Amino acid sequence: MNPTTITTLGATESRASDVRTGARMLRERLAARLGLALIEWSRRHDERRTHRAVAHHREAQRIATALRDDEFARIALSVTAR
Repeated sequence: MNPTTITTLGATESRASDVRTGARMLRERLAARLGLALIEWSRRHDERRTHRAVAHHREAQRIATALRDDEFARIALSVTAR
């Protein structure tokens, strides 16, 4: 084997190692970004769910108040009609 072949093999192995290292670093950066994006999505989803739950609770309260008022009026009218 001549010195040129040894140098070429060493350079090729070095480039391959550099590519593997670069690919690993890229995967790590992508994983970190994806993790942060999922956390942010989850937080926004929880906020929307909370908003929906609050809106649903308010609507249920409004309906309950209306039913209570109607029942009170019905009872009051039935007592005064006697």
